[in-house]
Amino acid sequence: MMTRFGHICLLLLLSTTIESKAVSDHNSAAVCQVQKIELEQLPDLNISRAGHQVFCINGEYVVAGGHTNGFVPTPTAEYFKDGQWHVIQMTYNHDFALSAKLKSGKILIAGGCEQPSGIGQTFNAELYDPETHSFRGFGILQRKRAWASALELDSGEVVITGNWYHNDGIEMFYEAQSVKGDHQYRQSFTYIRDVATQRTTPSIIRIAKDDALIFGPYGIRGDSLRTAYAYRLKGDSVHIPLFDTWQPISIGSRQADASFIGDETKGDFTSLVPVKDSTGQVAIARFSGTEASLLPTTCPVPMVCKGDSIVYFNITADRQRGRAYLFGLSKHYQTLQEDTYNYILIIDYAHASANGVPIILCYTEPLEMMPDFSPILTPEGDLLIAGGLDNGSNFTPSNKVYLLPFGGHPAAIGKTDNSLWLIVWLTSGAFLLSGALIFLYLYMRKRRAASQKEPELPQKEPSDEELMLRIRETMQSEKLFLNSNLKVADLATLLGTNSRYISRCINVCENRSFSDFVNDYRIEYAKQLMVKNPEMKVGNAGTASGFSSEQNFFRIFKQATGQTPGDWRDSL
Repeated sequence: MMTRFGHICLLLLLSTTIESKAVSDHNSAAVCQVQKIELEQLPDLNISRAGHQVFCINGEYVVAGGHTNGFVPTPTAEYFKDGQWHVIQMTYNHDFALSAKLKSGKILIAGGCEQPSGIGQTFNAELYDPETHSFRGFGILQRKRAWASALELDSGEVVITGNWYHNDGIEMFYEAQSVKGDHQYRQSFTYIRDVATQRTTPSIIRIAKDDALIFGPYGIRGDSLRTAYAYRLKGDSVHIPLFDTWQPISIGSRQADASFIGDETKGDFTSLVPVKDSTGQVAIARFSGTEASLLPTTCPVPMVCKGDSIVYFNITADRQRGRAYLFGLSKHYQTLQEDTYNYILIIDYAHASANGVPIILCYTEPLEMMPDFSPILTPEGDLLIAGGLDNGSNFTPSNKVYLLPFGGHPAAIGKTDNSLWLIVWLTSGAFLLSGALIFLYLYMRKRRAASQKEPELPQKEPSDEELMLRIRETMQSEKLFLNSNLKVADLATLLGTNSRYISRCINVCENRSFSDFVNDYRIEYAKQLMVKNPEMKVGNAGTASGFSSEQNFFRIFKQATGQTPGDWRDSL
């Protein structure tokens, strides 16, 4: 059996490996600097909201639409002036809508969820005029949409694509001044074409004055897409070789052009896109036209900070200062038990050297609320967070507003967290020492092996009860049942086991198949939707709960309850 000396050696090696992986390069001692950034809290919003749009236009912060307490859409907006937020009325509800700043100085907002709880899609479109602080409804999309993306080209045309639980396709919006010269504008939506690969919140990046590239990692039902192809607005689909091994991280519907770092006046159409490999390691991809390559950085993008895993989202670029910011959250962002750290990775691309582009990781104090969008850039170069989720739930939005003061400082903000450097030096020394000790230990053990063979301890596998508990927790916390294409292999991958164990465990503990087990969750979820939304169509409740079709929903619901969904709701 292993001696106490051996346990100490292995413990040293394990701690060294964990810290080294968090801060060092794969083949060097390069370490990402880690710094703390102090948040400045601004006055609260008048209305708690999430799923909304956030802008900075004419020097004013504006939040529009979204949903408020109870996951109910709100047809209101607010703008920040004279140290306080002012509420204004919108024409329509726009929860998880698309938006784009226009060259006319107005903001286009269109689509969004039709009903509470993020259900359905809408056609409605309106414009916000920052001069009058007013909204005006003017028309409808060619295809009803939610969770779509929009990007204005240099030509003034706006590319619109993406959808949620409804058919995707590409359409264009154009705002043109009237030929009468009366400063009136006409607005129109024109459908361009269908798409073979349908996406939700796709990334749209400019690759020319009148051309764009469309790609993304999620299908219209939130399913993962593994494809190395992207749509080109003016042309055929394009193979992106980088996507063979690195998959894009969604830029998101409300940050379509935020990652652009080029100069259109010089014909430079360059954007930065976060990507990740099969291990989950994140890197930065640089797109110049349709050509994509990894941005060389002075150290790898850190995935752990002070023992906390980081989940990265979107990039916001500050072209004036030559920096970009990759936004991340604590791994606890989807749970209800933990506070959420916010992370900002500074990508100082204007000061690239032979060693690569400098990157610095900044972190905030843990927050009780979770931003549901990446921070927007202010004219001063700061980052603004307005609204989000309390306790990680769409039913309890937040009204908190924070400012991250990056603009008034150089790239090296504040003071470096020297404790991390001390950890690196100490763990490097510990690694060398523990390596020598382990070598000595293994050498002595080998010499004894001929005369004394140590019995191997059997590896203890988790019991069916333990595995079943993990299955239930994962199913509930991740809401995997909402994926109509969910397979037992998907759950097995999340839990780090295999499909056979999962199927056997459910059969033993629940006395039913994996499919029946998942459908029970879907039925209960559909019941909740029908109770909370009595005006909702029964069939829509089924498809929103993960059933592949209305017919499938009716059949399985009646088998489980003895009633049709409509009869069950009427019985209430």
